[in-house]
Amino acid sequence: GIGSTATQTVRIYNTGACELRIDRKKFQIMAGDVKEFKILDAFSGTAFDQTNDTWLIGPGAWADVTLSFTPSRSGSRRATIWMQTNDSTLIVPELTERGAYYWDITGVGTVGLEARDAAFSPAVIGEPWPTKQRRLEWWRTPRTI
Repeated sequence: GIGSTATQTVRIYNTGACELRIDRKKFQIMAGDVKEFKILDAFSGTAFDQTNDTWLIGPGAWADVTLSFTPSRSGSRRATIWMQTNDSTLIVPELTERGAYYWDITGVGTVGLEARDAAFSPAVIGEPWPTKQRRLEWWRTPRTI
């Protein structure tokens, strides 16, 4: 709901043959509804190269990232996380720099329906609602029991 926080942990795998390096300064929520999403924890327990300011994920290894979403209003929200890596296979020519990964995250803010907010009109299924005159005529029709 609005103002409530939901969290989710996702796992990033290194399926390559080389060590994957992720730049700490270039791992951030950078576009969209950035105020409604947060990176709570990134790559805890993963090796860190202080000289290059990068997290290191070895071949065949993985690391977890925990994100939160706190919607400020109802409706769909979207943001983009930018993750700069040393993976030279990640490139969209003339659009992204080599090693850049753009990760879209989404969430939906919802508002609950309370009884005091609801107003319902009568609904009749099938024929139109009988008029008072039609009801009176029905009672006047002789019936055999």
